[in-house]
Amino acid sequence: MTSAEHDDGGRLSLTEQAVQVAVGCDDEEGCLIFAEDRLVAVLVRLSPLHEELAGRWYLEAGFGRLEGPRKPTFRDLGTAKEWITRHLTGPAGSAD
Repeated sequence: MTSAEHDDGGRLSLTEQAVQVAVGCDDEEGCLIFAEDRLVAVLVRLSPLHEELAGRWYLEAGFGRLEGPRKPTFRDLGTAKEWITRHLTGPAGSAD
């Protein structure tokens, strides 16, 4: 299980850092997500190349409890962080 920092309300505290990601296409805008100063996810904003998914955030890589074959997309970073929080704090092996 990934260790996670909790705020005063007992909720998981995530931080983000903007980055450029070399994924080999126009999808370069990225965001690193950290829990307790540990990298837990790399998100990439999808370019117009992806048509109806353009502008959504894609889970390029997840670590620990976020690792697996499922690579969801999210409408915004807030939604992505909610999903990450659920997976890091929920019961082991839980899936959406």
